[in-house]
Amino acid sequence: MQPKSFIAVEWGNLVLIPNRLIIEMEKYKQLKSRDTEAGGIIIGKRRSHNLEAVSLTVPQRSDSRSRFRFDRREGGHEAVLEEQWVLSKGEDNYLGEWHTHPEDHPIPSGTDLRTWKKMIREHGITLLLIIIGRKSNYYALASKFGICQLTEIQ
Repeated sequence: MQPKSFIAVEWGNLVLIPNRLIIEMEKYKQLKSRDTEAGGIIIGKRRSHNLEAVSLTVPQRSDSRSRFRFDRREGGHEAVLEEQWVLSKGEDNYLGEWHTHPEDHPIPSGTDLRTWKKMIREHGITLLLIIIGRKSNYYALASKFGICQLTEIQ
């Protein structure tokens, strides 16, 4: 099965995300009223200004989760990232973040936008950001230039 390919039309960046990673994130869709938000980090390769996701983390015990909030905590996610970095001899690194929203067609909340802006300042690199909704997903890149929603290439 081919990975999903996306493009940041305004910026020209290409992003590859294997279907198996999308399926993994979609396991955490908030379909029931008691389902809490979930999330993790996206790990992969930076090839010039293009990104290729290769793995991700899923919610850890230490994370804080509620119906409308997911806070990734230190520890588990970073350990997975470090292990992947070592195994790949430094090729695989932090690409960005993913989380769920309890809505059919997700859009970034004010909290998401503030958090992403802070992360961009801290990391100083373009980040891949994914929100998993009940019927569709939101894919974007964020950098010091702003946020660019990704368009799937058919």
